[in-house]
Amino acid sequence: MKKLIYLIVVIAALALIVVGCTTSVAPPTEQNDLDKAKPTECTTIQSGTLLTSDDEVITTGYDKWGYNYQALMFNGYYCDSYRDAAWCQEWKDVGLIMKWNDAWLSNKDCDGDGLLDRHYGSPTYIGSGAWLTNHQWGSYNENSIVDELDIGDPVSEEGHNLTGWSDPWTWGGDYGGGDDDTFRLLMGPGDGCVGFEDAYFTMNTNGAEAHKLILRHLDGSQNDNFDVYILNVNGIDWESIGSYASQGGEENWVTTEYTFSPRSGELKFKLVATGLAAEWCSQWGQVAFSWAQLEGTCYWDYFCKIVAAPADADAIDGFWYNADGTEIGPVIWNAFAIVQEVENDPCDGISGAQYISPAGPGLGKWESGLPEPE
Repeated sequence: MKKLIYLIVVIAALALIVVGCTTSVAPPTEQNDLDKAKPTECTTIQSGTLLTSDDEVITTGYDKWGYNYQALMFNGYYCDSYRDAAWCQEWKDVGLIMKWNDAWLSNKDCDGDGLLDRHYGSPTYIGSGAWLTNHQWGSYNENSIVDELDIGDPVSEEGHNLTGWSDPWTWGGDYGGGDDDTFRLLMGPGDGCVGFEDAYFTMNTNGAEAHKLILRHLDGSQNDNFDVYILNVNGIDWESIGSYASQGGEENWVTTEYTFSPRSGELKFKLVATGLAAEWCSQWGQVAFSWAQLEGTCYWDYFCKIVAAPADADAIDGFWYNADGTEIGPVIWNAFAIVQEVENDPCDGISGAQYISPAGPGLGKWESGLPEPE
């Protein structure tokens, strides 16, 4: 879905800016009527007489949707750019910033039609020097499981760096039904029974930002208390993120959650038994854990630059080329080219520039809209 959003927002941005804040998704229209008389002075937004294409008065500063026509920019959310249209609600949390130059959409009316000018002085966008930047960001797989550890299963334990645990359970006993039949303990066979034993493991966010550890553990007849810690970002200090007090009584497997400030990468956790070791600890162990899960959210951002094709450019097989044959970028909306795309999506393993125009990604070089000098 997020890949589709990139395309939708780019197209939407063009439609909104060029068409003039409407919800149209048609390609940008051209101002071809250059034969009408030109006024001797331009009308500014401050006059209070300029209108959007749907007859709303344009004011200085940001309007309620996030458009600032005076500053040549939009800063808001995807659906705000479409005036909260019903069809876009699926993407209402996607952030969007657009910036453009005077040739794309001016903050003045110099041709006397009562609207902000587009490609003023040029019959079409081609050769006008117009440009637009588009920055989007959002999230997906919110509060999803980004890593899992089946404690006591050798295959699942690979890469999770377990230390300080008992041996995997093999010695019989009921243990509340055994849960999924694989577990280890903070104290017991293969580990000490002095009391207040600790054990460690790591989890990986796999590109997401994690914020919650979920533990499945046995609440036995007594002394199944423990504290939970996460290694701080400085790699030295342990940060407490919660504790559990045994309820006693019958043996039951319970699931508990422990939240922490969002972070990415390999996370190290420590569990500390806080109850005294029972006399049967060396035989049966104490404070059993069946599995651990890490919950997080994936975040992405996308940025692109779009320019009007120069007057001497040719569109061939979906790309614009300079007169000397240098590739400018992919064609978008007929008259425009994408000259740079940057995408970051750690969950998908994507980072950095995805496309840079061989002719150059800078915006200033395209502003004249004229053929480059020999």
